Amino acid sequence: MTASSHTLDRVHVAFDDQRVLADAGLVLPATLAQHLGLPQLLDQHVDLGDAPGRANVSAKAMTIVSSVLAGGDCIGDVWAVGFSGAIAHTLSEHWNGSAWTVVATADGNPASSGTNVLRAVAGVSSSDLWTVGSFLDAGGHTLTLVEHLTG
Repeated sequence: MTASSHTLDRVHVAFDDQRVLADAGLVLPATLAQHLGLPQLLDQHVDLGDAPGRANVSAKAMTIVSSVLAGGDCIGDVWAVGFSGAIAHTLSEHWNGSAWTVVATADGNPASSGTNVLRAVAGVSSSDLWTVGSFLDAGGHTLTLVEHLTG
């Protein structure tokens, strides 16, 4: 049995939709699935052969389960945000059902040797999204970063 590198001890939960707690409650099903060994069962019994995207079957399956519990209705339009690089720059990526594409975002302070991070994304469509995060100004103060992605 392969041990998962993803443990609930390292999970930071942030909810941007009230339904996640009231309607779905993702923490309980995720905890139950992990304690029952669902990720290990998926890794042992699901073989996608040489198909593209065959790596990390259990992580991808658990993401789909969580999406369904949170009210998601498709897996062909997904957004992820964060940061990239040793000197953190904002990062936004879009999954169209077959490939990830990096979508341009602005750093709060492009000249900063500090951190520019996007932490959450929400929207009503793929062409109307808001991201939030933070950046360090020239004085080393953490400031809020909000971006509106359109198009």
